[in-house]
Amino acid sequence: MGVSTYAPDCTIHIERRTLPSENTDDVKSEIERVIQNIAKDSHIDWYFKRDSFSCAPNESIIQHVTASYKSLLGSVPESVGWGGWTDAAIFQQAGIPTINIGASGFGLHEPVEWIDFETVLINTNILINAATTFLQDKKVAKEV
Repeated sequence: MGVSTYAPDCTIHIERRTLPSENTDDVKSEIERVIQNIAKDSHIDWYFKRDSFSCAPNESIIQHVTASYKSLLGSVPESVGWGGWTDAAIFQQAGIPTINIGASGFGLHEPVEWIDFETVLINTNILINAATTFLQDKKVAKEV
């Protein structure tokens, strides 16, 4: 097909990630309106939707990870938002307390991707300690 050859139809795929402040159904409606305004006869198939992930600072899982981090490293971790999507949203929607924490590195999903192995070991210890105290608290709460 050449530049000046027009196909009778075309297919496009869109991935639109939502922010915690956005409603997924509202985002879908907005996309449908924009597409229908451009191509009135278009047909839209929605494959799936993924709600965004957000964890409130006072959630128990954050308190346990923060305490574990502080006990091992002597400081409180920086709490930041992240534009990437992870399976954390699926776990959270299933009712599993969830937080994202990871090793230092660079190049996520790029040709050159690396992590600092020492931070993998540190994160392992943070997560083991946090999981232990979190589960102990859950067990005590269940017994009471």
